[in-house]
Amino acid sequence: MNHSRLLMPYSTVMLLFIAGYMTFGLGLSAIESVKKLGIVFSIAGLLLCLHTAHVRNHKIPNAFKLFILFYVYLVISSIWSPAPALMNSRGMVSILCASLMVGLSLHLKLISYRTMLLLLMIPGTLNFIAYFLGINIILERHDGSEAAIEQAWKRFSGFIGQPNAFATRGLLPLIFIAAFFKELKKEQTPASLYSLALFLTVFVIIASGSKKSVVISAIFLLLLAYQVLSSKVFLSVLVGAVILSLSSMSVFLHTSELEVVARFQLMISGDDDSTIERLLMMELAPLVFLDNFILGAGLNGFAYVSGIGAYAHNNALELAASGGLIGLFLYYPLFIICFFQIYKQFGAVYTGIFLAFYIFSELTSVMYMDRAYSIILIMVILLAITKGGEQHGH
Repeated sequence: MNHSRLLMPYSTVMLLFIAGYMTFGLGLSAIESVKKLGIVFSIAGLLLCLHTAHVRNHKIPNAFKLFILFYVYLVISSIWSPAPALMNSRGMVSILCASLMVGLSLHLKLISYRTMLLLLMIPGTLNFIAYFLGINIILERHDGSEAAIEQAWKRFSGFIGQPNAFATRGLLPLIFIAAFFKELKKEQTPASLYSLALFLTVFVIIASGSKKSVVISAIFLLLLAYQVLSSKVFLSVLVGAVILSLSSMSVFLHTSELEVVARFQLMISGDDDSTIERLLMMELAPLVFLDNFILGAGLNGFAYVSGIGAYAHNNALELAASGGLIGLFLYYPLFIICFFQIYKQFGAVYTGIFLAFYIFSELTSVMYMDRAYSIILIMVILLAITKGGEQHGH
């Protein structure tokens, strides 16, 4: 009886906290005057989740505790990092609180999967409105410097200020649908929400000019198709998609005027500056790791020790260089176990497709330092603790 009385107000307040974070922490994060509200909403939401678990006498799953332990180490490592300690540690605290808020609110059933899907659409929707109104905060580079105005609209970043961050945040609805399609189907999620997620996906690819957005979208559309279609139809669609892609790629690359296509052309020709820079990072990161083998150079230390001034754009290399052996040990066993549990619950094909995304993201992004990717990591943990439609705490 007490639980039923608590559930309504707690669920409503939880919805407001998550909506606040999605709005200010993800959707409007380039606006200095409001972005700090995202931290407030994430901390408040996590505290509400922890209080709810205490009231219900609900044990927090061990996977969440290990996730917390990893981020606690990152915050501690800011002590010996050459990077600004307060700014970097505050960012990690916000990322941890926000991702846990999302994960625990679903785990504790404070928020339904259908409601969470709606909430994840907030960043993409806000920035579609910005695109429509002609608003574009052009803080493209990692050091916060403005991009050339003539290039800014080719790589739109809206209220977020960085096109790749805009891309991953805008793709969260599609990723969530593909990951939790069975749960959304059980909750009788209307087809209009799926259509809106697909619309936002197309918008993100075109507006951001992000190469990663194309690959990520393709992977999760494939994962969704695997769950929607029968095995024979899925195989036919997969073969047809591969043949169509290969046959039309040459024509499309030479005729399309989309920025994302132009960037693929540069990458293929070897003239893509971002690819060249990332190859240099791959050479420097192991050297930083060997010089700081046990503890690492500290949170975001690679950017300063290497002299590049940016993170490594590779999860394993950044973590090795900045977190050392301890950071690697706290992070990778957790997700190896998670994917093994996902394999046991969802089968080889589902796991293989999701793992393809994870490996791609490992090679192209620093997942644990990114606000959108940290939510995806929580999705992985949620999938791992799901058994037969219910969640367990192993």
